[in-house]
Amino acid sequence: MKKILLSVSIIAAVAAIAFGVTTAFFSDTETSTGNTFTAGQIDLKVSSLYTDYTGVQGSFSAKDLNGDPLFSFADMKPGDMGGGHFDITADNNPYWACMKAKVDTKPENNVLEPETSAGDTVANGNQDGELQNYLSFYLWNDKDGDGQYTPGDLNKDRNLIGPLTLAQLEAAGYLPLADTTPASFFSPNPLNPATTYNLGYKYCFGTWGANPLVNGLTCSGAGDQNIAQTDGVTGTIDFYAVQARNNMQFTCGSLNPVRIFSSLLQYGPMGWGGWSCPAGTHAIGGGTIGATQPITAEGIAQTGATIGGSNYPVFPHYTFSAGETGYVVQNGNVGQNLTIYVDCLTN
Repeated sequence: MKKILLSVSIIAAVAAIAFGVTTAFFSDTETSTGNTFTAGQIDLKVSSLYTDYTGVQGSFSAKDLNGDPLFSFADMKPGDMGGGHFDITADNNPYWACMKAKVDTKPENNVLEPETSAGDTVANGNQDGELQNYLSFYLWNDKDGDGQYTPGDLNKDRNLIGPLTLAQLEAAGYLPLADTTPASFFSPNPLNPATTYNLGYKYCFGTWGANPLVNGLTCSGAGDQNIAQTDGVTGTIDFYAVQARNNMQFTCGSLNPVRIFSSLLQYGPMGWGGWSCPAGTHAIGGGTIGATQPITAEGIAQTGATIGGSNYPVFPHYTFSAGETGYVVQNGNVGQNLTIYVDCLTN
């Protein structure tokens, strides 16, 4: 019995010695806390200054637009020339910038006797006016922000483009205020944060004078514009900014959709059909060409879409592959041949 107890005591003593040796090494510990990742920002602000043909000005300081108009010109008459400049700035990183114009409405308002004498008609409920056909624009880099274009100012930093009608501006899609193409209005490319850049513009209701690079911008009201009396135009201008870092191949043209046309499709009564966008793009719009009979339903085929009571991606007699988008059309009660088009934007 004594021998057993003695053995236990020895084992305990050895264990204690081993523990003491283990904790005797030199050591140190350092601790870092509060490590964070914080995203930067591209916060675009727009300001506006404009002057009408009478010299009356309107303006507002740089802000988020939230749908606010940049200008409003009233009581326009042939020979009027007005304009101003839009100003953009963004914090707090270098960025690319683009601008797009779109005509929303073309109100005819009243059709006066001079308009009908000039050939204006309001047939089949058509209420589209003609003012947009007699308005055109010049745009330039208004480096000094005075809203005026002076002969001799043309250089890389003050390039002048035009004249562009409203229809041409809309068809151009996103214009490069600053991107990786030589057509950019502003330099340096990319744009610097917290710096204001001014895009000058002038409109002419009538005909521009000859050679604005030598004579400056002048506007003549000569000719017959009576068909545009009382008419109006309303439109939307979109400004877009995107980071430049890690995005050094960006072009504003990449924001413009490509229109894809189907072959001629033969529809039976209440038949279905569709046309999809190529891989790497997605549908943002579409329509039909050649319809002589009513169409029951049509729309963008994309996740969450319900068209004619059927849900994406499966429509009667037509199914889109997973992740594929396009445009789908359900015909009416009478068979007809249609061409579908779909507007596709790069992903």
